[in-house]
Amino acid sequence: MSRRSRPAPPPALRLPLLAALTLAACATARTADEEPVVLTEWRVQSAEHVALWYHGLAYALTAGAPPDTNVLPRFAPGYVAEIEAAKRAAGVYPTPLDQRAAEFGRTFRGSRTYDALHFLPLYFRSAEALFSGIDLWARAGGNPYAAGTAEAAQVIAFLSQVFPRTEERQTVVEWVALLRTEDSLFFSGYWSARATTRDTVVAEVQRAWNALAPALANYLAYIRFRGGELFLAPALGAEGRSVTTGVATPRAAIFEPPPDRPDAAVWSFVHEMLYPLVGDVIREQIAPARIRTLGEERINTLAALHGGAVLLQRTAPTRVDEYRRFFLEVVGATPPSSNADLEAAFDIAFPILPELRQGLESAISAALAGI
Repeated sequence: MSRRSRPAPPPALRLPLLAALTLAACATARTADEEPVVLTEWRVQSAEHVALWYHGLAYALTAGAPPDTNVLPRFAPGYVAEIEAAKRAAGVYPTPLDQRAAEFGRTFRGSRTYDALHFLPLYFRSAEALFSGIDLWARAGGNPYAAGTAEAAQVIAFLSQVFPRTEERQTVVEWVALLRTEDSLFFSGYWSARATTRDTVVAEVQRAWNALAPALANYLAYIRFRGGELFLAPALGAEGRSVTTGVATPRAAIFEPPPDRPDAAVWSFVHEMLYPLVGDVIREQIAPARIRTLGEERINTLAALHGGAVLLQRTAPTRVDEYRRFFLEVVGATPPSSNADLEAAFDIAFPILPELRQGLESAISAALAGI
């Protein structure tokens, strides 16, 4: 979700700023790109600060929220209830996050500026880097000229471009304090207790991705998505998050699948990797007024879903039915027992304009040909 075609960060998050920042954590903040290595393959991994961040957002954006009208869920259904049960079992329920989640959710839903929160952790390699950067920003009052070093000024300027208003900065600083408390009271222990299971899932998803990746190599090269870091985050739903600019290598976060279904994460990632392509196709095929009427976010999600199916049909045709079956299950539809009926069921569940389908087919053909 690093692009304007989805709930996307403001333009400031697109600036190639963070890639240059390598700062001491004690006085400044290390960013995600301390090691500017361009990866030529996707590395599946987990990171506590990424998981913690989406854990908090899942609480805030589902507590007291109106019914989810997104095509795909942004957060894992039942995640918050599962975590609440774990907290009760540990004797720590309710934490301050439980008590204040709805309050922050109302604030976050009240301004598109806070959509940037969906992407912010992917710019930082560690909790120390993320939290020390926020601390710098808070101490300087959002003023880069109050920083002690040029590098610190860059961090502060970046965050102030993303959240320019004083009340936004205060909200984000308070939110981070709440997450740090959540981490110390519950999440860090919960994360550590799941280490063995999590490592197993990471390895399984890596193997599943490696089995498919060669077939997609030409497409990945075309969209400059050849390699990067893929984080599994338990709180996320089938709709992932990704950043492609301002970092040395692309990063994405997708949901953590059950141990026996690593391919499910792969299908979520295939859907995610279509977003760099579909925005241009939509603009070429659909007038701006109609995009606004139909809903830009909805159109883009549907286009990415169908684009993933087209891509697999061209590159790994024996796997496309698995992809369709997975997304039908995600939205609560019962996949037909016959593979012959899957495409029709998929089209019904995820309707798309004929001209957009044709545009996707042409664009993916050109991408695979390297045109």
